[in-house]
Amino acid sequence: MFVILRYRFRKLQRKMCSEIGFNVFGKGLIIWHGQRIITNGEARVGDYCSISSGVVIGHGNGGAPHIGNNVEMTINSTIIGDVSIADNVRIGANALVVKDIIEPNTTWGGVPAKKISDHGTVENPVVA
Repeated sequence: MFVILRYRFRKLQRKMCSEIGFNVFGKGLIIWHGQRIITNGEARVGDYCSISSGVVIGHGNGGAPHIGNNVEMTINSTIIGDVSIADNVRIGANALVVKDIIEPNTTWGGVPAKKISDHGTVENPVVA
């Protein structure tokens, strides 16, 4: 069964011009548009993340990214290198992340990525 599923998975990857490594993403992944998605097999992405077309999660500078839970990677965003990204972070379109993002619930954009908002993927955070 594994061989059949792997064949179907690779056929779908070729059709979508994408490369997605096995066991990179946690549970609840949402792929909005499956075209041109490239992920390194050593990267680790948490639960309930979402990605759009053109997203690159790549190896560089001696390691692969470690991405937290509920992270949204929008169109053509790129995360390269041995970086860590906190939970509930939104990465804007065409952003290039090359350093750690340690602040949860923030939005980042630009080349290289800089914080542009204190609102991440949690739309209405509960204030205690």
